[in-house]
Amino acid sequence: MKIINKPIVIIGTSHHNTLSMVRCFGIIGHKVDVILYGCDKSYVAKSKMINKCYYSPTAEDAFKKILSLYDCEKIKPIVINCTDEIEAVFDVNLNLISPDFVFFNAKIPGRVSYFMDKYKQVELAEKVGFQVPETYSSIKNLPIDSLITYPYLIKPLESKNGGKKIVICNNKKDLQRAISDFDSIPYLIQNLIIKDKEYVIVGLTVGDVSIVPACIEKHRETNGATTYSTVHNIDFLPNYLRESSIRMVQEIGYEGLWGIELVKSNGNYYFIELNLRNDATTFSVAMAGVNLPYCYAVLKDGGKMENVGIIREINSIVENRDHQFVINKKIGILKWFHQYLKSECKYIKFKDDNKPFIIEMRRIISSLFKSTLHKFHLR
Repeated sequence: MKIINKPIVIIGTSHHNTLSMVRCFGIIGHKVDVILYGCDKSYVAKSKMINKCYYSPTAEDAFKKILSLYDCEKIKPIVINCTDEIEAVFDVNLNLISPDFVFFNAKIPGRVSYFMDKYKQVELAEKVGFQVPETYSSIKNLPIDSLITYPYLIKPLESKNGGKKIVICNNKKDLQRAISDFDSIPYLIQNLIIKDKEYVIVGLTVGDVSIVPACIEKHRETNGATTYSTVHNIDFLPNYLRESSIRMVQEIGYEGLWGIELVKSNGNYYFIELNLRNDATTFSVAMAGVNLPYCYAVLKDGGKMENVGIIREINSIVENRDHQFVINKKIGILKWFHQYLKSECKYIKFKDDNKPFIIEMRRIISSLFKSTLHKFHLR
């Protein structure tokens, strides 16, 4: 295994995505620095795979902090951004920081942010060979009165300006109500594809090298985030989906980790969304055999990846979020524990790095206790 000579900095929120990136490097013996924003404490910071951890109130402050912390005259740190918000800050400041840092970018300032617009993603997806749902943007004139193929869904045009909020609309009245709820946030209206299956194609592109080893089959998700899934070799899906994914990323000129979300309906695959950053499911791909963040660091450190590894089919669970399905009685506790025990990739519990799990379990138990106590008092 090639030694990475550059320091690595992970920037994100108090989230399993951030912790999973820490561990992708920790399992190869490389400790990282972490900047967490939007909090002043976190279970993520308890990982023993972290060298130093810093806190910032906002993404903009996290960006300023990394500029002040690192003397880049001798060696460029590699930065892994874990949210759309911090990726957008780096993107617009590309010319300022590209001489000093290595990070995901599309070579032109603002280009990554441009393609965070989901409507522009849909347009490009269709161009490179994906099937796409009927889609409209609030930036353009919306033919609301002529929409007839309900249900539709409405969601923020950009995740960094509205998160993962999604509203299903079964008729015109629902749609009008949902539009008013979005207030001044630009949104996208899309014909709802009744899905049989949902997948994420996970990949990495650096220059003319694209590594696309796996797809994630989603079984459960909360607020758009995958919580229980299966990792498959990319050959599990038709080859044209892999080829269209690579063409889409190359059309943008993007270098870095990425993920493309698809749904399958009646034998057809439809493009839903592109994430131009680390996708949280990247960790389960690493546990299945291909460590894409490590591959990115090696390639950007001047090395070559002649043998990236082989994907094994495994199940993955984000236990500190997926347990909500038990609480909400959508799955029995015995079945959930069986799936938990059979999942080779657990996002919080990890051998040789137990402190984040202990801290997060204390928080969950405390939250459940307070919730139960509150319900008891209401009676």
